[in-house]
Amino acid sequence: MAERPLYRTIAEVLASRVETGIYGPGEPLPPEPLLQREFEVSRMTIRLALNQLKKRGLLFSRSGKGTLVRSGALGARSMKVTGSISELTYYAAETGYLPVGRHKIASAEEVAVGLSIEPGRQVVQFLGIRTNDEAQPIAYEEVYVPYELAGEIDNRELRGGTIFASIERTNGLSITEVRQTISAVIPPADVLRRLDGPDCCLKSTRIYLERGGRPVELAITFYNPGRFKYTTVLFAD
Repeated sequence: MAERPLYRTIAEVLASRVETGIYGPGEPLPPEPLLQREFEVSRMTIRLALNQLKKRGLLFSRSGKGTLVRSGALGARSMKVTGSISELTYYAAETGYLPVGRHKIASAEEVAVGLSIEPGRQVVQFLGIRTNDEAQPIAYEEVYVPYELAGEIDNRELRGGTIFASIERTNGLSITEVRQTISAVIPPADVLRRLDGPDCCLKSTRIYLERGGRPVELAITFYNPGRFKYTTVLFAD
């Protein structure tokens, strides 16, 4: 099988950032030299990646402004909401956790894009179910961590803790940012069975970044909408 061109992987990473609202409509992407340093590639590779996204209608160039996100490029509306990472720790402490599995696997494309790694690179997959006070399933979690960072982390010992806290503790690093996207989806049949809920559910995709911007965890969570409610409070500027 031919190796996938690096510029296509970079294009998918940038497209994911557009789709999750990290780069909003009308906003410029970082200058090419900054993208070069982030991905450690040549300027030509960055330009090939950007051209891919221009052809897909996600980006456009404007003289003196650089490369910008095209308004209306996405089928879904998005918005940015800020919060605290401590809210995730509180959620973990207030819910039960049933471990389902821990596996070393080759990263699929969605995982590779989320972690900014090459497809096929080894990651550790943690599977588990969050429950409410009545031991009913609230959410089904799929967490992916680069193999070299997973170490001896065991989700059977999580209890009220989190994978990202274990990553910080075992690797001596600090997670300073979490990027989250929430959408309504029809989940795979095995997830529906575990959630014991309706056919449609909420899907949360979180990317945890350490200081410096490197992704160290990708968490994909499917929520039972009958047992989970997501509330956001917005204030005037």
